[in-house]
Amino acid sequence: MSDVSWNGKDNSKALTVELGGIPTSACPMCGCVWLVTAVSLDHETYEISTYMLQNVKCFDCGTLVTLACPPDHPDFDF
Repeated sequence: MSDVSWNGKDNSKALTVELGGIPTSACPMCGCVWLVTAVSLDHETYEISTYMLQNVKCFDCGTLVTLACPPDHPDFDF
């Protein structure tokens, strides 16, 4: 098994942390805003129709986080 992750970085000595449960729009460990999650696309428009909020991984350091959604924003008006 290789120590090089899917993003091409050597993670053999990387500390991977699970910080799920608190919605975030950036990785709390490294500040990276590239978060990897599963999405479902609309077959007619090719737009994202659904995305997973849990089991989201930071692209840079691999930390597991919970993805924020519009109602999590402090200025969201119900």
